[in-house]
Amino acid sequence: MGDLEESSSGPSSPWSLERSNDSPPPESSESSGSLPAAAVVQHRRNLLQVQLNGHRSDRFKRKLPVDHAVQEDLKLKRRMVELMEQNQKTSTRNAESFVLMNDNIREGFSLMREFMHAQPHSSSGGQLPEQSPYLYRRPQPAYTQTPLHHTCTR
Repeated sequence: MGDLEESSSGPSSPWSLERSNDSPPPESSESSGSLPAAAVVQHRRNLLQVQLNGHRSDRFKRKLPVDHAVQEDLKLKRRMVELMEQNQKTSTRNAESFVLMNDNIREGFSLMREFMHAQPHSSSGGQLPEQSPYLYRRPQPAYTQTPLHHTCTR
């Protein structure tokens, strides 16, 4: 620390730092003894600390230069993440649609089952009450109906 105090009193020493406009001149500090020299040293230390703190904060604000390949890689990764999120949303929508379709098909089959097992109201036709007239019936060929007489083709 003695070296620093000695270098602060002489303006042409190799250890002297740049002087700011608000620092006291070394000639006035030498006249009253070693206390003002210590004040000059402390003042210079404070100035350097302020500059150092500013430099550190600027360094964090500055963006490090990144080469083109790394930038392109980051861009591709961001795009891949975007596409994966879109695919996840689409898959979720498709899964919900499939669930709704399955529910609708299930309801349709249960309605068909109810209609097939329902008893006809107009005529029983001598059939067993638990058997529907439409069950186990073979498909019949199409026939035409005329107003005068009925003809069935078999």
